[in-house]
Amino acid sequence: MKKIFSIIVLGISLAASAQVMYPSGSDFSKAEYRAFDFWIGEWDVDLKIRNEANEWPVTKQARVKVFPVLKGKAIMELWNEKKEGLDGIRGFSLRYYNNESGKWDLILHWPRPNWGRTAVFQGEEIHGRFDFQTRFPLNDSTFQTVIYRFADISENTLRWQDFYSRDDGTTWTSNWIMEFTRRDKYPKALVDKEAHTYLDGSRCSADQYMTIKNLSEIKSFEWKGENYKATTYKILDGCATLIFGLTASYPIKEKLLLITYNTPEKSFEIIELNNDTKSLDWYRGGFDKRVFSLQEVKTEESLKIKIDSELMSFVAK
Repeated sequence: MKKIFSIIVLGISLAASAQVMYPSGSDFSKAEYRAFDFWIGEWDVDLKIRNEANEWPVTKQARVKVFPVLKGKAIMELWNEKKEGLDGIRGFSLRYYNNESGKWDLILHWPRPNWGRTAVFQGEEIHGRFDFQTRFPLNDSTFQTVIYRFADISENTLRWQDFYSRDDGTTWTSNWIMEFTRRDKYPKALVDKEAHTYLDGSRCSADQYMTIKNLSEIKSFEWKGENYKATTYKILDGCATLIFGLTASYPIKEKLLLITYNTPEKSFEIIELNNDTKSLDWYRGGFDKRVFSLQEVKTEESLKIKIDSELMSFVAK
């Protein structure tokens, strides 16, 4: 009887664990939301950078951790080069299936020292690979189209490659190839410096980044009338703060906030994503006297975030 009871308890425990990632009856269990699950895990990466002789030597090596977040709605990447110092690469990405467009959205932030810009791509699966694309102006007369491609996907290996065009796709160049080799199927949680790409915070030391770093002590927040308990992480060696929010009331709601600075736009940026079927909200704006004054990029809806004097909570409305 004791053995049978233990098996029942174990079964309940495993079901509960699975439900955290893919809730029972949730839209996130559908195939379109699960198409990128092949990437979940911990990976070793050889980064090949094309040189002037058109050769592809292995230039950098990294440890990458990819997590399911928001109860399985999104896939989050933390990319950490096995090298300390300002020239080591730290990267963040977040991707999820956009129910409105029928494609995948990719949010990307890979800052250089005291310089960063959040980019949003859209992608889809094409013949067993994933292509993510965006287009942005380089100057008044030239646009650059960028494609990030995941291909040669197997259980334990895959390839990522970039492609760039400045003539609307007539010609393309490629500079980076990443070869992924799986270390672990289940990445460790955000519990150590390597996991969340934070070393000593020196990568982004300009004044605007101190505002972002201060938010790493947030314990709770109110967002448009709803109260959330917060778990925060400094990531990208001080260039961004990541906040996970969880409501206490039922049905439980989860929220992910990525707070960064866009150097070309000279503005703070906040990416908001929830564990529902809606797409992200993307805010930009300024900061003064503990208040962010922001506008949503797509709708121009205004948002003010007031931080308390002890930097432990904030109110967004």
